[in-house]
Amino acid sequence: MGFYWRNYADKLPQTFLTQVGRNISRYNLIYADNIDMYGVSLAKNIAGISFGSELSYRHNTPLNSTVLGIAPGLPTEGNTKGPRGDTYHGLVNAVGVIPKTALFDTATWAVELTWAQWAKVTSGANLFYAEGFAPCVGKDKWDGCTTKNYFGSGMSFTPTWFQVWPGIDLSAPITYAVGLSGNAPTVFGGNQGNGNYSVGLGVDVRQKYRFDLKYIDYLGHYRSTNGTAVTSQNGFTTLLKDRGFVSLTFKTTF
Repeated sequence: MGFYWRNYADKLPQTFLTQVGRNISRYNLIYADNIDMYGVSLAKNIAGISFGSELSYRHNTPLNSTVLGIAPGLPTEGNTKGPRGDTYHGLVNAVGVIPKTALFDTATWAVELTWAQWAKVTSGANLFYAEGFAPCVGKDKWDGCTTKNYFGSGMSFTPTWFQVWPGIDLSAPITYAVGLSGNAPTVFGGNQGNGNYSVGLGVDVRQKYRFDLKYIDYLGHYRSTNGTAVTSQNGFTTLLKDRGFVSLTFKTTF
């Protein structure tokens, strides 16, 4: 069991326009400062399966903001004009190993469930992109509006075959992650129906050289006009759902 406190600046930016003069605006990526995070974690091995869990509370954290809203004046140092507030976050995961079967020599698997909820908005409520707030009037979660609660999941499965050739081990990692319900209150925290998956092959040569060939693609929900122009999307990476790609990596130890 562990207990944590951090005071930090966010690594992900809020995105919106700021008004710097008459009929003049500026496109901004602003990183919020002075965020407090209080957390507790618990890890336990049960029946050969490793379980982990975390619960945290973020105070003064940046919230999802609307790009179209204009905040007057440039922000002062260490401050931001975007919405900020308090949020809750939690996760539980499990990792296990499957022994030799007729299909593979061994396999590892992992599953995770995540949760997030916004507790209150302390500033910039006029820019908070959430259901029930001004920027989302006439819109819903499929337009990217934050919901009160968010749930997401992720999973992986990696079968392995040892010594398929002398000194060579082969694996076939598969991953899948998706938002199950609602949209998270924090930047890139997750969106319903938004996610990614990958399938691939890994070759370990004499435990020194590693080759990985993967196909990676994205999931997401968007609205369009006559199937030609995207009018709104639920999550930024939704726009990559037809941008699947092949990745080849090589690494070595010396």
